[in-house]
Formats: sequence, C-alpha cells, structure tokens
Amino acid sequence: MQANWVKLFIEEKLETYLVERDMFLVDIEIHLNTISVMVDTMDNVTISQLAETSRFLEPFLDESPNISPNYNLEVSSPGMSNSLKKPFQYKKRLQKDLQIWDKEGKDFFGKITYVDDQKFTLSWTIPANKKTKTPEEFRSQDFLYDQISKALIPIKF
Repeated sequence: MQANWVKLFIEEKLETYLVERDMFLVDIEIHLNTISVMVDTMDNVTISQLAETSRFLEPFLDESPNISPNYNLEVSSPGMSNSLKKPFQYKKRLQKDLQIWDKEGKDFFGKITYVDDQKFTLSWTIPANKKTKTPEEFRSQDFLYDQISKALIPIKF
C-alpha cells in the first residue's frame, strides 16, 4: 500500500461525507496493513458516527486495486492522549486548559482564550511570590499552529 496515495484517496472520499455530518477529519495513519482514520465533531463524536464512517469507507477501500485486500480499517476519535492537530480542535476547547510544546522545546500551560484559523492565544497566571514580593501576574501569548510540536489536554482526576 502506498501510504500517501491511500491518505489522499480517503481524504477525497470523506470530504463531503464529513461536512454533511458536521464532522472533521483529524488524521489518517497507515502502519503496515492497518489504516487508522481519526474523526471528531465540535461536540463529542459518538460510537454510531464512527461505525457509520467506517461502513461508508469500506466499500471504496474494498473496490480499490491499490489497497491490499488484507487491510484493517480503524475509525476512531482522537482521544485525550493525542496531540491537537487541527484548528477546530482548539476551537472546541476554547476556555479550557491546554499544555503545549513549541518547536523550540519550550512548554506552556494555560487556558485557550482565543482561536482563529491561523493562531490561538494561551493565557495563564503567575502566582504572587511572598518572598520576593512579586505580585500575581497575568500573561497571554499568541501561537501560530505551525509553531507547535505538541498540544495536549491535561487529564484531571
């Protein structure tokens, strides 16, 4: 299986299907004969939406001469442990906490306070320090999506 061709083929097949259902393609990963397709919605994607997407894709994959008949298709949501990849994922999490690492290796933790198609704003508070008598300080920084190497939703217990 030629991975790039398969990804483009799946993207093309899903484009209209997902838009009509208010769903978004997050990622496609191919490892050996396993094709993993991650989709999401602005709410929470349901198991039935994932199953319907899988059933929609299977006939196209079965009929394609460029895809091994032994493929394994997995359609899932990205999950909490996967890095955010698309602007809509940041929009979905507006006013929620996020930990990011930029491409220089610096990490930031704060609340997403603004999102558009090119960038997002992360805001955080530096607590007051009684020893140095430094007052509490509010900080905010804009990040372009291509500056980010990893963006994770912190898991709270």
